[in-house]
Amino acid sequence: MLGPSTVRRRHAIPHHPAEFDTLDFASAADLANSAPADHQCSLDRLFTKVARLASLPLIADRILRLPVEDRSCESAFVEVIRTDPAMASSILRRVNSSYFGITRKVNDLSRAATLLGVPELRNLALTVLVKRMFDRPATYGTYNREGLWRHSLAVAVSARKIARVTGAVPQHEAYVAGLLHHIGTLLLDLHVRSSFCKLIEQLDDTRPSYLQERAILSFDQAQLGAHVARVWHFPAKIADAIRYHETPGDYSGQHEKLVYIVTVADYLCSRAGMTALGVFNTRPPVDRAYAVLGVDRVALAIIWDDLLNHLADAASF
Repeated sequence: MLGPSTVRRRHAIPHHPAEFDTLDFASAADLANSAPADHQCSLDRLFTKVARLASLPLIADRILRLPVEDRSCESAFVEVIRTDPAMASSILRRVNSSYFGITRKVNDLSRAATLLGVPELRNLALTVLVKRMFDRPATYGTYNREGLWRHSLAVAVSARKIARVTGAVPQHEAYVAGLLHHIGTLLLDLHVRSSFCKLIEQLDDTRPSYLQERAILSFDQAQLGAHVARVWHFPAKIADAIRYHETPGDYSGQHEKLVYIVTVADYLCSRAGMTALGVFNTRPPVDRAYAVLGVDRVALAIIWDDLLNHLADAASF
């Protein structure tokens, strides 16, 4: 199995005025020891507070409200993106990168939209917005915020690849679910810092991170991420994929294929060395995941080879 070194580097995360604890060790213990009904109420309050602190900008809401399947909305997407010149510039840089393989330089968003389509344009815009949340560097133990970003982007690209090969779900949905699957981890890093650092100190290769999160926090990052995704008005299917990608056996809803796609993509990227927290403790997907997606050994080999060949490029933005 491939995986990063687990040598721990102890560096304090620089303080920033916008980053502070919403949950300390004492309150984490209180959550864990409270009655089930009280525990859920406390979690709801905590998650709502974090969602308020991590609110997306208005442009994100405008982008999410435009239907991606409607080609007539292409000009509307372009006009929304143009209101954020930094975003427009980042998108054009990505469009002209080797990742898309476009031979002639694209200098205009309208041309980019025509070449790539509205779903891809929206995904690029969302990627820019999510990346901004990772912009301040932070390192603690095995964890590196930039490493979490590279993992998230790699999983997004890998999930889209799996969707393309299998036809199980729309590719743009797989991409967004992959991009956001560890958003809860980033929010723990930003807003529940002391408990998050405690978590990092106790990680190892033998136990999945979500079990350690539950032991320390009484909840896991996927629960937090799914709650915040719903507050941000992402579709229920995206929230479900975030919530259950680490525990797909607990899922009984109608978006099983999307959940499994993110599960498989997360495992493959982690195995290839791009882990979320610097420790390779992601469990292999169960056989049912491959069966539901219709992925045989040949298809899996294609996905794996493509991932290894394009991993560095896929995880750069």
